[in-house]
Amino acid sequence: MKDKITTEKMQLRIDFLEKSARRNLFGLELLNSIGELQLDASMARDQGKIIAIGLSHLKRWMDFKAMGVFMVDEADSEFVLQNSEPEEARSMIQEEINAQIENGTFAWALNLNKPLVVTAGNPSESLILHVLTSKSRVRGMFAALIDQPRKDIEETSLSVLSVILQNTAHSLEGAALYELIYDQNMNLEDTVRLRTQDLELKTIILRDEIVNRKLAEESLIIARDQAEAAARAKSEFLANMSHEIRTPLNAILGFGEILQYECNKINREDLIKDLSSIESAGRHLLSLINDILDISRIQADKMELHIEEVSVRELVQGALETVRFQAEKNRNELKATFGEPLPEMILTDLVRAKQILINLVANACKFTHEGKVEIKVSQIEVMMKPFLSFEILDNGIGILPAKINSLFKEFVQADSSTTRKYGGTGLGLPISKRLCELLGGEINVISELGKGSVFTFTLPIENSAEEDFRKGKSEFSFIYDEVSRELAGEENKILNHDCRDVIVVFEDDPIAQDLMRRLMDREGLHVEIAEDFETGIGFINSLNPIAITLELHGKKMNGWKILESLKDAHHLSQIPIIIISELDDIDQAKKMGADGFFKKPVNWDDLFLFLRSYRSLDKKTQILVVEDDKASRENLRRILNREGWDVLEASNSLNALEIIDQMKPSLILLDLVLPDMDGFDLINKVRSQEGLEQIPALVLSGKELTVAEKRNLQNKVNGVLQKGTYTKNELLATIDQLLKRSNHLVDTPE
Repeated sequence: MKDKITTEKMQLRIDFLEKSARRNLFGLELLNSIGELQLDASMARDQGKIIAIGLSHLKRWMDFKAMGVFMVDEADSEFVLQNSEPEEARSMIQEEINAQIENGTFAWALNLNKPLVVTAGNPSESLILHVLTSKSRVRGMFAALIDQPRKDIEETSLSVLSVILQNTAHSLEGAALYELIYDQNMNLEDTVRLRTQDLELKTIILRDEIVNRKLAEESLIIARDQAEAAARAKSEFLANMSHEIRTPLNAILGFGEILQYECNKINREDLIKDLSSIESAGRHLLSLINDILDISRIQADKMELHIEEVSVRELVQGALETVRFQAEKNRNELKATFGEPLPEMILTDLVRAKQILINLVANACKFTHEGKVEIKVSQIEVMMKPFLSFEILDNGIGILPAKINSLFKEFVQADSSTTRKYGGTGLGLPISKRLCELLGGEINVISELGKGSVFTFTLPIENSAEEDFRKGKSEFSFIYDEVSRELAGEENKILNHDCRDVIVVFEDDPIAQDLMRRLMDREGLHVEIAEDFETGIGFINSLNPIAITLELHGKKMNGWKILESLKDAHHLSQIPIIIISELDDIDQAKKMGADGFFKKPVNWDDLFLFLRSYRSLDKKTQILVVEDDKASRENLRRILNREGWDVLEASNSLNALEIIDQMKPSLILLDLVLPDMDGFDLINKVRSQEGLEQIPALVLSGKELTVAEKRNLQNKVNGVLQKGTYTKNELLATIDQLLKRSNHLVDTPE
């Protein structure tokens, strides 16, 4: 009976996740609709067609009872109803507008460049007014009736309506300017013909040409300003939509991890497979959203760079680890070679350089089957300056020479059949090219169909931001998406000390060593590897680890003898010893004093759960979650409660300030987009109050931060994690580190 109830609960949660995913897909369709509107409206030159295109896009996402467009009559400056949908609603729209003209609301709407929602003649309906205006003049007014009270209309819907109508107004202005310039050009031709007839008219004609050219220049300036305004509106819309999409998507991924954990405990492999598919689809959707936002930021010159010292070998190895699954899936051999001489470090943006490398290597692995993919790294000179060259070679399907020029165009692949067979959006290469150019390098490609491709990209070894970086004054010195890097400033010096709990690992297999180190690091633990007893006992005596893990059947060491020696050392009797072995030696190991036994392959969740009982961090502490989205708040509460932390919840800033003042939580998890006071003002108020300056704060947000917003947060929060990009274990490890370092800061004498 219990399993049946659990299954029903699982199904309800799965249904919730599917609904959330559909809502996110709907948001992406809105982005696509706005792009189509800009293209279609820019191609149309007729005023009626432009209005019809705008109304058709509005009908896609909002169920209006009736719509109407009033255009300004140039003769008497009166607003005349030109379009109405449906046609039979013409008189109804006119009556509503007449009433609004009489009470002054119509004039008020003319001065607002955003939607104005008022109650219609029927109290259960609302009337939406939005002026159609460009930089130079008011062109008309949009009016629509909707069967909803004012309070039920969502702000997000009104924002999208405003973007569509602003683009429509700009297109109307462009069409009018085009018609004006066309008529003037026709007049010029007539004037030129008359110029040959009378010399006296020549002066008049020249004056007309000057006037017309000035008018054309002014028209181009207006068109440029309109295009920039449209680009700004699109960027603002995408920034807002990124938060709206990432917040529920983060809940989907979080609940997915929780459900997989619960299903694993009750051995429901059938549900685990479905939940894994949902999580995979969610992360794929997140990658598409990130690609769209990246290309939009690049087009709007909003892409920011964080210049730092980057290890060349770590950059390459990190990219290899990321794409290794793709290579193994297609049974490809993947390797990297390094030329000599080669600098150890370069100054560049680690995240963006790694993004370029991963895109190119992942593409090579995707289009190669049972072949070879190789990264060749070397130092070259370009214009007497040192550059790092990355060559990505494969022997895959190759590319036709005629198709190479289209590779770096947005939403384009080498062949339409490529998309059908291999998938993809066509954004990876264009983003990589633009990022490479921003970093001061370039990308080239040579390929032969059926024989493979060679993509080469270069990065300057000494970036142009080197001087600012050396002085520590670069605006990019505050790195956001990596919480392990501490904020600049005197108050954070103590946090640079690695005060994580230590695990000493006796293991002589390099692959197992790397796996243990990476997974323990994500869990917030510091790992020291020992391949013999002498090295291990040195770490144990100097670092006071919370636990020791031991491989009994090593290739180079005798784990049984090490276990016996550790147990004979009386001063180590309080340190738990955990056996990790491929064989079932549990009885013998326990007889010799082992505190825990895990058989390979290890269930890492069980191991980490076992280790948490030995952690020095006091979990009986209070964490405040400030989040207006109920699903995200519930997800965080359940994750933190399962780890033993006491969770306080606030859905808005005022509630959060009351809790902080009364309870003094040990950590604040903060969303930046809140319904009353935003997260920026909230953290400013917290930091301005005596006794609250040292409470660590971690931002969990789906919002795309501007440079000004990053400066506002600098030295006020301990890190930013972007919603949808972190796993449960990474979040828990980050919280562990912040709480431990906060305790270390408090306990350390001045």
